[in-house]
Amino acid sequence: MIKRHTNKTVLSLAFGLALTACGGGSSGGGAPASNNTTLTLPPEPPAGCTENIEQRIANGQGYCYETSLISHDGTLIAMQVFVPDEAKRRELSNSAANEPGFAPLIIHSHGFGGTKAEDFAPPGTELDRQVSLDLWQSGYWVISYTQRGFGDVTGGELSSGGQIGLMAPDKEGWDFVSVVDWAICHLRENAPFEAATEEQDSDPEFDNCGQQWGRSLLAKDNHQRLQSFDDDVSLGTIGYSYGGHFQLNAQSVDPRVDAILPMGTWYDLRTSLHPNDVPKSDWIVIMTLFGSSIPEVGGGNGQPLPDVIIDANLEANGVNEEVDDLPYNKLRQVSVKNMNILAPNGAVAYCNNNNAYYALKFGDADKEFHELNATGKPRHAATVRQARADMFMIQGYGDTLFPMDEGLLNARCFEASGRDTYYLGETSGHPLPALGPTQYAGVDTSMYLDEIVHCGTDSKGDPIRYNTRILGRQWFNDKLLGKGNFAQVFPGKACITQTNEDSRLVLDTNDDFFDNGTTNTGDNAYKWSREGATFSKVSDIPFGGSDFTFADASLITGPGSLGQGAEFDPRPSFVPLTEVSKASVMAGMPTAKLQVTRTNPLSDEIFFAGIGVKRCQTVPSPNQDGSQCEDNSVELLHFQVVPIRLFATDAIGVSEASYPADDPRNFGIEAKGHLYPVRWGYNPVNPTEGTLHGVSTRLYPGDVVGLYLMPEHPVFTTIFSTLPGQVTVSGTVSLPILSNANPAPTQIPDYVISQ
Repeated sequence: MIKRHTNKTVLSLAFGLALTACGGGSSGGGAPASNNTTLTLPPEPPAGCTENIEQRIANGQGYCYETSLISHDGTLIAMQVFVPDEAKRRELSNSAANEPGFAPLIIHSHGFGGTKAEDFAPPGTELDRQVSLDLWQSGYWVISYTQRGFGDVTGGELSSGGQIGLMAPDKEGWDFVSVVDWAICHLRENAPFEAATEEQDSDPEFDNCGQQWGRSLLAKDNHQRLQSFDDDVSLGTIGYSYGGHFQLNAQSVDPRVDAILPMGTWYDLRTSLHPNDVPKSDWIVIMTLFGSSIPEVGGGNGQPLPDVIIDANLEANGVNEEVDDLPYNKLRQVSVKNMNILAPNGAVAYCNNNNAYYALKFGDADKEFHELNATGKPRHAATVRQARADMFMIQGYGDTLFPMDEGLLNARCFEASGRDTYYLGETSGHPLPALGPTQYAGVDTSMYLDEIVHCGTDSKGDPIRYNTRILGRQWFNDKLLGKGNFAQVFPGKACITQTNEDSRLVLDTNDDFFDNGTTNTGDNAYKWSREGATFSKVSDIPFGGSDFTFADASLITGPGSLGQGAEFDPRPSFVPLTEVSKASVMAGMPTAKLQVTRTNPLSDEIFFAGIGVKRCQTVPSPNQDGSQCEDNSVELLHFQVVPIRLFATDAIGVSEASYPADDPRNFGIEAKGHLYPVRWGYNPVNPTEGTLHGVSTRLYPGDVVGLYLMPEHPVFTTIFSTLPGQVTVSGTVSLPILSNANPAPTQIPDYVISQ
């Protein structure tokens, strides 16, 4: 029998955790699509998909069930199979009334610390679940599965076996291959769902697997029914955060994946967690808690955490014994061993975005993986990892865990590989409570991805608004069904939304464009961005732009307890670069080349750099002659900073903050007995310059844009210079200020900032 149970509530502040909800539902009624035409959604199921299964089967209604399989290395993988409504499946496949319909397959997975979806929550929760629910109700097959190492200590139906592998290609990657093999075997005509609840080997005599039940209920790439002895299934993937990268991992090892929809995930896990050899201490602690098996906190299955996570905590908050240097230089550094463990677990391992690290370590980027493939490789796994699938990448530029540049590098990789690639830069992403409330547009999701975005204008010059859930369905309809044309729906190939308060409109919660089921009301009423920079292709999103040079900016460094009143309290420093003379859009990746001089050669200097804007406030009205700008505090754009670290082992005096591409200090490897910084931001356009994190904002006359230097930052709570000191910074910053933004902002904002 199918057991009904409720997943424990897990902290939802980071790593894309999916909170369990009973009952699947749509928005109810219609919702305007991106072209403002009415698109009717399938009706809501009357109850949760695990309720009244026998009756649902008899009526041809959609339902779901729990099952599991034994993966390539003997690890149990827990799954939830969402069987689509028979009538909807026939409609998708244009099957006759007396023929069983067939449909594409969507594979969904969860964030770090989460588990498979037992029943997709109604709109008003995570965007990846909104899209998955929408697809299932439209007739798609959907399988949600628990990644190895996650579940609960009781080993219930939510739990998979094994230890967390952090998306290792020969672990989580091959698990995905096993899930697809299982689906091809079991999603067939007359296959009883009870039979699938038993543990199944993923590849037993695969050519004959499932033949006893009948015809496949899956579609193949040519939009026909999948035939016997055929594995060319029409296949898409979706997920957020950890569930975002499972897709990048999966498509690199399984050639059957056709289209992916990753959200808020990494490109290189080394630079995500240890940028420039500076651990993101707060996020590492959160990751440790979420991966643990602590009841009501962690999502672990009872297996020990992998050493790389435990070591990361020690490195963020303690000592790295591999660095044999002065005691204060042993604090808060990442080890060579752990950097090498994380290296293959990202798209950086197979992408060519200035990928000198992987080439330097392995020579042939695939050599190590080829050797690994010699034994234990599933039958349908590829032997060479590469970008194979078409991609629609969604990333938040306010995401302090996986910033905008990580998603952008993923998208550039796939575009350069010839894949049909789209990129949407949204407002937020993984929120960190220490940074305060997050602005976003649409429903109150746990990860604050915008439900409503604006990209481009229509023929009348009016802004076009998009529901991202509907965009997700349109993406897969095009790629897996051959219905619709996503290129005609989405402007260009890339869009980055804007976050200024004046670019938002407050909409009534009864506006039928929004999904129901939100808590985003009252003071938090719906807001949507009226502005968004669009680009004809992903690689048009600029790295750098207009150069601005400065000299001798001073910053006091040292332990300042983040402004808690310590006697020695370093202050941020704003370095003006340019005053805006006309309304502009700044969107893309700022780059910089900095020289840093320190006063204390014994100090392991650490400071942080971002882009700040001192806003010009118009008083008292934007339309009144003689208005003037009043001084205002500096806004650190999107709370984003890049850490810059100067080791006591570096040359005393001037130290470059970014190094030539072939300099070993770019990589987490040992050079001359010392550990040098990881690259200060990947810059595929000019490797000799570092990158700051991506920005997207509107600028108006009188606004001053500058470099924002900080001795501390809440994302790096335990990370700061160990001794009081001072650094002097000089160099050049290149800002992506667009001269031909589409649409261009109005000359003066149409609002008054309250004083």
